[in-house]
Amino acid sequence: MASNNRVKQFSEINITPLTDIFLVLLIIIMVVAPMLETKGLPLALHKISTQQTATPPPTEDQQLVLTLQADGALLLDGNPLAADAMVSTLKSLAPSKPDGVQLQVHPQASHQKFAGVLDAITQAGASPLSVVRMAE
Repeated sequence: MASNNRVKQFSEINITPLTDIFLVLLIIIMVVAPMLETKGLPLALHKISTQQTATPPPTEDQQLVLTLQADGALLLDGNPLAADAMVSTLKSLAPSKPDGVQLQVHPQASHQKFAGVLDAITQAGASPLSVVRMAE
């Protein structure tokens, strides 16, 4: 008879506090997200035209051709370039090349080297930039 007087336990989960936390986090993210400054790399893309009078792509004598090889070596217009002298060299040569920099990247090159080269080009202020994937 003692078992008939037992109190039944309430075994449901209260999710109201969890929902409140998620709503507060959502509001914080919605307020903070527009304040974050995202800075991208401006790329100049060529416009494609079906007309025969379209401007030809820039020739290599109007561009600096920077090559990132599979082993991480850098070439500037076919000549070896040291990574630490890249920014200063690009700063000095960029004004004489009106069509900017063409970056040729080997598919086996490391992403870290590629990001470093893009950063150096941005620091040098060389623009526009075109990125070309080299054949293997």
